[in-house]
Amino acid sequence: MNRKQIIGAVLAVMIGISGAGAQQVAVPPSPGWLRHDNLTTLSVEEAKTIMEREGRVLSLDGLKELSPEAAKVLAGFKGEELDLMGLQTLPAETAKALAACKCDMGLNGLTTISDETAVELARFAGRRLFLKGLKSLSPAAAKALAEYKGQLFLSIPLPAKAADAVLATPAAAVEEDVAFFKKKYQRKITGVKPKSEYPDPDEFYSAIGQQLGIPEIAWKAAAEKFGWKKDDGINTFTILKGGPTAGGGQGTWDVMFIRSKINPETKKPDPATLQQVMVQIDYDGNIKFPEIPQGKR
Repeated sequence: MNRKQIIGAVLAVMIGISGAGAQQVAVPPSPGWLRHDNLTTLSVEEAKTIMEREGRVLSLDGLKELSPEAAKVLAGFKGEELDLMGLQTLPAETAKALAACKCDMGLNGLTTISDETAVELARFAGRRLFLKGLKSLSPAAAKALAEYKGQLFLSIPLPAKAADAVLATPAAAVEEDVAFFKKKYQRKITGVKPKSEYPDPDEFYSAIGQQLGIPEIAWKAAAEKFGWKKDDGINTFTILKGGPTAGGGQGTWDVMFIRSKINPETKKPDPATLQQVMVQIDYDGNIKFPEIPQGKR
């Protein structure tokens, strides 16, 4: 689901918001999930049919194997995440095709990969690569993966040489779990489940961000910059995302404020008064206001 679609869904929700200056914090809507986990095989034609639909997350966790030709089609997915958690093998040729994909990719079903496959995965164009199911990794494969420019998620005790190869570079990302945020912010965080227990990582980051007061910090910064007031008769809807976000790379909170007056006749948001502002806060507290590209408003 692209940002334009998210805004459309948010505006639909805003119709039901009452009270001047009312605020809501939301995780981007989950209907953008395209689930095809019932498929155990995937032909090129089937892949093309699936790609005709737009969505934020494409899940094909039932696949046990994937041809390079079908992988090439899937690599064109324009959403945020491609899940292939059921794959048990990943030949280098298939990995090469998938490496062109620019979204996050989940490959947690793999327990081992060849050195050649690791070389291809290191060229992955997406922001985050999940290989948390690996049980073995050669030093050569680890050295290859260390070249990956995004966030690499591993959860295994690696052989010493392999671990050194991966951990020696920033490519091996620190897991942003509850303990990470407690230590980073020196704050007590309660009632938040492990990230893996949420169907969508955005729900985890939203829960953490709200306890850390991120929406309030962002609101204060925006109010100071734009002269906003909570009692100015304008409805405000807030979208909170955290972690390695598309707009800010690693270690940021993206808070989007969507403000508009309600048309007294239609009882719906007045498009003429719509204002969208993005506030970006990194984990060290630095704040900036990235411009929202015209095509994504």
